[in-house]
Amino acid sequence: MLKVKLICLLGLLGLSYQGLTLAESTLNFKETLQSTVRKPAEWEAQEAIWLIWPNFNFLKSKPVVNVHLQIIKSLANHVKVNLIVQNQREIELAKHALTKRHIAYDHVNFKIIPHFDIWIRDFGAIFVKTADNQLNVVDLNFNVWGYETPTSDIGKLNESIDRTIAQQLKLPTLKTSMIMEGGGLEFNGSGTVITTESVIFDRNPLMSKSEVESEFNRLFGAKNVIWLKKGLAEDDRTNLVALYPEVF
Repeated sequence: MLKVKLICLLGLLGLSYQGLTLAESTLNFKETLQSTVRKPAEWEAQEAIWLIWPNFNFLKSKPVVNVHLQIIKSLANHVKVNLIVQNQREIELAKHALTKRHIAYDHVNFKIIPHFDIWIRDFGAIFVKTADNQLNVVDLNFNVWGYETPTSDIGKLNESIDRTIAQQLKLPTLKTSMIMEGGGLEFNGSGTVITTESVIFDRNPLMSKSEVESEFNRLFGAKNVIWLKKGLAEDDRTNLVALYPEVF
C-alpha cells in the first residue's frame, strides 16, 4: 500500500517559520504516565485519505476543485478516498467533474456530512490505535481557528464532523475538553509530537503546559512534546505546524 503524506496541500508552500528553537519537554510525565493508544505517523501505510469536496473558491483565479481532482487522480490505484460532500447533489457534481476530466472514481467513497469548510486536517477525525490495534477517533473541540466559539453555528457544524465520521465508521471516540486543530499537531508515530505554544494556549488559556502534555499522552500516546513558540511567520492567526518538515 502506498505510504501517502498529504499536508496542507492548498496554497501554503514557501512559508517560513518563527520560533525555530526546538525545546523538548523535560517534565517527568514522560516517565510517569502510560498511554494505551498510539497516534500513527502520516507517512505510515493508510487505508484511506479523507477530503472534502469544495463548494466555494478562496481565490477566483485558482479554483480549489482543480486541486482536489488532481489529488483524487493521483491517489487512484494506491489508496481509497473518502470524499465528504454536503448532499446527493454534490455527489452528482463531483462525479460529473471527475468524468469530465477522465478520472476514474471507483476508489472514491462519497460520505454525506454537513460542513462549512474544506480544511479537514483541522476539524476532521484524528485516528489513533489502541493497544489491541483497534481504531479510535479523538474528539477535539474546534472554534474555527479562534474566530468563532465551539457553540456558534459554524463552530458547531465543523466541530461535529469528527464525531459523525466516528459514528459512520462505528468507531469509539476519545473525548476531551481541549480546543485544538489537527494542523497544530505533527506526530512521528513513536510518541513525539510537535506543536506551538501560540495555538495551544490561545485556544486553551486556562491550561498549563504540564496539563496539555498529560492530555496529549492520554489522547495520542505522546511521551515527548516539542514546543515551538509560533508556527508560520506569515500566519498571524492559526500558527499551525502542518508544513513543518519531519526531521524527527
